[in-house]
Amino acid sequence: MFGEPCDDVYTKDLDYLQCGESVWTIDLAYILSRHNIQSCLYTITLGVNSEHINKVFYQKHFSVDEIRVKEMFNKAAQQGILVQKRSLSIEDMIVHLQEDNPIISLVNWTLMTCLWCESKVRKCWSCITCNQGPYQGHFVVVVGFDRQKDLIFYKNPDGRSHDLCGIQSDQFQKARISDGTDQDTLFVFNQTFKGGISNCGGDMQDVGNCGGNMQDVCN
Repeated sequence: MFGEPCDDVYTKDLDYLQCGESVWTIDLAYILSRHNIQSCLYTITLGVNSEHINKVFYQKHFSVDEIRVKEMFNKAAQQGILVQKRSLSIEDMIVHLQEDNPIISLVNWTLMTCLWCESKVRKCWSCITCNQGPYQGHFVVVVGFDRQKDLIFYKNPDGRSHDLCGIQSDQFQKARISDGTDQDTLFVFNQTFKGGISNCGGDMQDVGNCGGNMQDVCN
């Protein structure tokens, strides 16, 4: 897509944002916009939750990040970046996935339990560090679901693994609404998206039809 290694593109994006290694969900929204990829950020906190300063995960960069992130939220609209203060349900996410669109979700990594890795049938590198320590914020890319088995499928974009992981939807819900995530959820729209991102704040059933069904990933 970019004509160069993804790691190089990502490094250039971080340099552009000047966020160092402290990447917030709003940073990802700006990165997607920079590459002309349509998205919509849903969160229950517009800006920075001041209570997060008490979490070890946030403490190192909090004072600097607070100013930077608040400014990015304030300028989002004029940059053409859509942000909605809203708590999403699993069903909202499934509707988006049904249109063959991925989701970037901020989760508490310590609560993520991949069924395949936990069963020891196979060990993917993505899940080796799960269930360790206090709150650990981490982004995962949600790519599909299985209604019958009540599963959510995701990938860990850590650059070390391309394995597909599966988790029970109720456990995924706990991880994504855990205190510290602000329920940050970034809906990403495929380039073939027909509905237009103006539907971002409306009924999730109205997002349009891109064809395909992400349930197929489990077949």
